[in-house]
Amino acid sequence: MRQFTRNQVHKVNLRENTTMQWLHIKKEDMSEPKYPRIYPQTDIPRLKKGMVGAQFWAIFVDCGSQDKDAIRQALDTTAATHTWINQYDDAFRLVTTSDGIREAFKANRIASLIGLEGGHMLGNTMGVLRTFYLLGCRYMTITHSCDTPW
Repeated sequence: MRQFTRNQVHKVNLRENTTMQWLHIKKEDMSEPKYPRIYPQTDIPRLKKGMVGAQFWAIFVDCGSQDKDAIRQALDTTAATHTWINQYDDAFRLVTTSDGIREAFKANRIASLIGLEGGHMLGNTMGVLRTFYLLGCRYMTITHSCDTPW
């Protein structure tokens, strides 16, 4: 999402269908090979229509960032996720436990959980893993599409 919005995710309106909200790509240009057909997959109308009660916001950064700026990119994406959850607090609630999911459901909110898609975002540091936990991340895939040194 950050890539396709040129790091302006705050301008994406989750109250409207996000399918064509890529800010810099014209609709007629979407068929060009340089723009993969990866459309935004989350917005409030579709979540409500699908009666979604909980969702994981997946934090992912490209494997090429491993040993470079993967931690920063993952933190930026996690911060953007927190921004959306807070901006749309009438629809979402950050949760970190199964009890939190039930409480969000009772409050008519979509329980929002956060997960890391790949251990390459840790920079081989347990302190980074603990930091992501403090930020609300509750799962991490060991690998996604790249290996980790550990």
